[in-house]
Formats: sequence, C-alpha cells, structure tokens
Amino acid sequence: MKFDPSVCLGLPDVNLEIVGSVNGLLCIRDYGNKAYDALYICNPITREYISLPRINKGGIVEPPYTCEYGFGVSKISGQYKVVRNVHRHSKLDPCSSIQNYECLVYTLGTGTWRSVEPGPPFGHYDLSRSLFLYGNLHGSVQNYCASDDHKFISCFDLESESFKPFPAFPPPLVVGTLGILDDCLCFVDMRSEDLAIIPLWVMKEYGVEKSWTEILVIQPVQDFPYTYYDSVYPIKAFKNGDILLNWNNHSLSYYITKTKNCEEIQDERAWIDAIHHTSSFLSLKIFNGEK
Repeated sequence: MKFDPSVCLGLPDVNLEIVGSVNGLLCIRDYGNKAYDALYICNPITREYISLPRINKGGIVEPPYTCEYGFGVSKISGQYKVVRNVHRHSKLDPCSSIQNYECLVYTLGTGTWRSVEPGPPFGHYDLSRSLFLYGNLHGSVQNYCASDDHKFISCFDLESESFKPFPAFPPPLVVGTLGILDDCLCFVDMRSEDLAIIPLWVMKEYGVEKSWTEILVIQPVQDFPYTYYDSVYPIKAFKNGDILLNWNNHSLSYYITKTKNCEEIQDERAWIDAIHHTSSFLSLKIFNGEK
C-alpha cells in the first residue's frame, strides 16, 4: 500500500523520509529545512501523529557531516525511542580532524532530547537508515581512520542507551547493504563487479558470527540502468521464498526463487522510500505530554 503522509495526515510535503517502523508506528523525518530536522511519529491506521521537539542543527552539522536517525522500542521497559547520531569532520582530512560527534536520544512522552555517550566516529550509514531488531539499532558503518575500507556493524542498545560490540560479517564488509528478513539480519553483498551475481547472506542466529549463511544469489532486473555502487535493500520475504527488493530507492522488484530472476513491479522509476511495516491500532495518546 502506498502511504503519502502529506495527504493522509496533513504533514508538510517537503522532503520526507521514513526513519523506521515499529509496532505499527512510523517515524518520519522532514529534512528540507536547513536550520533543523522536523521529526514525526505517526500511525497511518488511527491517523494520529505527534511532532517531536525540533533540534537546531547549529554548527555541528555544517558540512561535511553524517547524520543518522533510528527508531525502536527498548526490550525491557518498552519505551519508544528516537536516536540521532551526528558526526562532523574536516573536508580536507576527515581522519585527523573529526571535529565533533554526538548522540541524542528522545523517549516518547518525555518531551526532551538527551545527550548520551556517542559511539566511535563513523563514515556513513547505508542511505541513512538504522535497522531495529531485538531491542537494538543496527547499521553498516565505515571507520574513517581505519587502514582499509571495510565496514563494521554498529549496534546501539535502546535499553541501556549505549553502543555495544557486535559480531563481524565473516567476508569483510566493503560494498553492500545491511537489511532484515524474517527477523534476521541479512547482508546483500555487492563486492563483485559482475552484477549478475549478488549473494544474499543471513545471520540465522542473532549475534552469532558463525551463523552467517549464504542463502541465495540474486539475478538483477534485465537491462537495469544503475551501477555497481548502487544498493539493494530487502524489504520482505514471503512464505514461498520470494523477496521484495528496493533497488537504491529508485526501483521496486520482486525476486522469484524458482527462476532466480527479478521482475520490476512498478511502471516507471522514481524516488521510492520503502520499508517493511505491520499495521496496528496502537494509539499515540498513550504518550502523555506529546502534542
């Protein structure tokens, strides 16, 4: 189902992107204003939304910078939280001149952003999206100061509000994207220069490095116009093994397991912000004090 927040909820139709989806709630970011990011939590079923307190961007996000948001619910207390990571670095020497980095957390119902201990400086997230699973936010990030270009998996615990170590992906992460399929972390490996071979790996036991397993090889859409550096994001796995895929936020395709081929499922290519979402009737009125 196509969801247009500007139409369904009356949100401003500027530059909207989906930050995350948890228990029927969506976190939506409007990044069109140069002075601040506007963030909303909404439920498309109840047609309710709340506007989070705005954070002045200030000097910390003067370019070049990396800004990443995540949305999830803590495992024990059940608190819904939005996390914001910002790292600013020097354009000339990003490794030696990381000037500022911070991590802010907003707990729904409190009305206040809080500063917590930031993780190590990172290079970038894949298309600026954190993945929520088992009470943690995950992302494949790159260390600017590392001697190679390998990525690692960042893990933020929403209960303790802290970064913690996470097992590495056995073949070093270089080019590819992290995703979630059937409540498992997965990785689409884009290292090969031959786009006809795109392995998909799944971490079958959460947090167990040895459980990474290659489950299939994706065959791209024929005459696909995008390049080797583009990203493939799995959205949903079906019972028959087929998978819905988002190609670099420009094309939705359906991977057919029997034929090992992808078929596009839209008439024309445009900017697409797609995420796996399960509807619910959870009311935002439970968050006392929010507008």
